[in-house]
Amino acid sequence: MSVSNHIHYGLVLAGGRSSRMGTDKAMLVKGNVNLLENAQVCLSTSLCKQVLISRNTEQGIRDRYQDKGPLAGIEAALEHIPNGAWLSILPVDMPLIRSSDLIQLQKTAQESQNAVYFESHMLPCIVKVTEDLKIFLKDALDGKFKNSIYAMLKTQNAQTLVQGEPLYLTNANTPNDWQAVKTHF
Repeated sequence: MSVSNHIHYGLVLAGGRSSRMGTDKAMLVKGNVNLLENAQVCLSTSLCKQVLISRNTEQGIRDRYQDKGPLAGIEAALEHIPNGAWLSILPVDMPLIRSSDLIQLQKTAQESQNAVYFESHMLPCIVKVTEDLKIFLKDALDGKFKNSIYAMLKTQNAQTLVQGEPLYLTNANTPNDWQAVKTHF
């Protein structure tokens, strides 16, 4: 099944163990919403027509490859997205990201017909759902290629954009990161 190259889907990566944080990052609270809801809102107020959640719970799409990181979440989500659509991938632990940042990536991907991400930050990123992408993910998860977002983006010939305000791309992976990022909201 192929679709117009103007259709965007969103994917929140929220399936990690949060071992460095010591608590589920998706449930950390920013204002009056948790980080999972924050990421969903950010994607849904961008160009995404539908937002999916990669999360090994009943509320999310479960990984088919266990303990294989973000590529496993992406691989499982692709079962729910038609070929030819764009996929905006956002980790749950970016509490400062704005929908305008995603829209910048989405519009660039659509105009250039190329995967795209911000310089020095592999996530968030935009990729086109293709059979080649699905094959790469399966092969990487089976150990034939490096299991990394960077390797995925490289195989997609992704281009980079400069983000003039890198603060908005800050990850909160540890309690110290979380305390630092909280001063900005």
